[in-house]
Amino acid sequence: MCPALKQFVTAEEASRGQIVKAIWDYIKAKNLQCKGRGRVIVPDKRLSSVIGEEGMEINAFTMMTYIEKHLHHRKK
Repeated sequence: MCPALKQFVTAEEASRGQIVKAIWDYIKAKNLQCKGRGRVIVPDKRLSSVIGEEGMEINAFTMMTYIEKHLHHRKK
């Protein structure tokens, strides 16, 4: 698993679903969703290493595009 994703997933091997869940758990714990627009995320410094840029608004569906780039770097 790439180092950027290891910040959120503690297991050495994780499924796509487990990775997405771990990132969403982080988003919710850090209150990174826009108020009243739960599908819009504003990454902090740590999350921006995986998704977008710090402070940039990102739609939850677009988030998967960023995560996919990191998943393709996983060793098979």
